[in-house]
Amino acid sequence: MDMIAERMIAAREDHWQERDERVAASLAVPASVAFRVERAAKGRSAGRRCTAETRDRRPPCKLFTPVPGGFFHLSRDGGNQFRFSGRVAGEKLKPGSYRLVGVPTDTALNKGSPARAGFRIAGR
Repeated sequence: MDMIAERMIAAREDHWQERDERVAASLAVPASVAFRVERAAKGRSAGRRCTAETRDRRPPCKLFTPVPGGFFHLSRDGGNQFRFSGRVAGEKLKPGSYRLVGVPTDTALNKGSPARAGFRIAGR
């Protein structure tokens, strides 16, 4: 199977204001891309994994927890872009750090590797 998702760039890492931001993705073949949003939180390293923060002295890490909901975008091969409003399942995202995860699925139902990009929602 060809590599479906070559790269994805979500918004910029700077502050997200009251405007929609562009998400750009480059695909090798036409695909439906399922997007989900994950919120960043503090965690602690446990071996090769990052787990919920505890009181022990393990090294800190960034733990990503899924935000309920998601959305799909039908994409053609080559460059694609669309606007992301900062809402998932009809709810505004709270201020904080997030990452957008996109998983492409082509017409033969082959799933590609997830592509991730970070962004922030600025507080008021």
